[in-house]
Amino acid sequence: MTNLNLELSDRLQAWLTAAAAAKQLPLEVFIVKTLEEISVEPQRVMSLEEAMTRTLSEKRELYERLAR
Repeated sequence: MTNLNLELSDRLQAWLTAAAAAKQLPLEVFIVKTLEEISVEPQRVMSLEEAMTRTLSEKRELYERLAR
């Protein structure tokens, strides 16, 4: 196991502390769990076109009803 020492901005440290508290986890545990989640399932960034296509597909029925 490796230990890391990180320098965080006050803002980032406050955000991480609040997020850990919301999940009722110690800060160190929250950070490790978050990093594990990221490493297991990296999030893919959609292109604008993909996002628009997805949104339009999801809202198609609503748009069709509004067009009537």
